[in-house]
Amino acid sequence: MLAAVTEGDAGTAFHLVQDLMDGGMGFDEVMFDILTPVQAELGTRWAFGDYTISEEHAATAAVEAAAETA
Repeated sequence: MLAAVTEGDAGTAFHLVQDLMDGGMGFDEVMFDILTPVQAELGTRWAFGDYTISEEHAATAAVEAAAETA
């Protein structure tokens, strides 16, 4: 998931969440065990200057698209 969103690949992030949920993972698990840690990592990378604002925004948009799947 992290690799997909760091590339701004909302389609892959969407399909990963869909596959997890089709495999039996519940909404709360997807949100709190997968997407929340990914979003925290994105914030950390931005805070340390590893991402530009536009890179962070693209990655966050991919996370948001994945969350809509859940």
